[in-house]
Amino acid sequence: MAAVTTYGPSLEYADDSLKKDKDIVMTAVAQSGEALEYADLSLRGDLEVVLTAVDDSTSAFQYASESLRTDKESTLKVTKEEPLSMAFASDELKKDKNFVLEVLDQSWDSYGAFQHVDHSLKSDEEVVLKAIDSSSSAFKYADSSLSRP
Repeated sequence: MAAVTTYGPSLEYADDSLKKDKDIVMTAVAQSGEALEYADLSLRGDLEVVLTAVDDSTSAFQYASESLRTDKESTLKVTKEEPLSMAFASDELKKDKNFVLEVLDQSWDSYGAFQHVDHSLKSDEEVVLKAIDSSSSAFKYADSSLSRP
């Protein structure tokens, strides 16, 4: 516990039984979200653990279980906390217009989320308008065909 309290990624060198211990893993990911990479798969699918990791590091979502990154409800919660985590959502979710609109609607940083949606949605006017509604900078990621007359 002392090691992960000081340096979360030291979880990599812990015994496998410790990588399954939620208290130890929560301590590690709170110190450094990147420690999620070394947690047991069962805990990489635990939304509480993943949200704690993402709170420290946007890129920690890449270490979440595939089932969590493909689950709409879980991914919506993660992207609400950290919109840039959309980069690590499943490709299916990045292409799902209704899901993307939900993410953009609840996002405090639509610019961050929009840059990671599937290219096919970057030319969809409804999606682009939702993205630029809270951040005109999001237009930078829109398909170039939308900026032409």
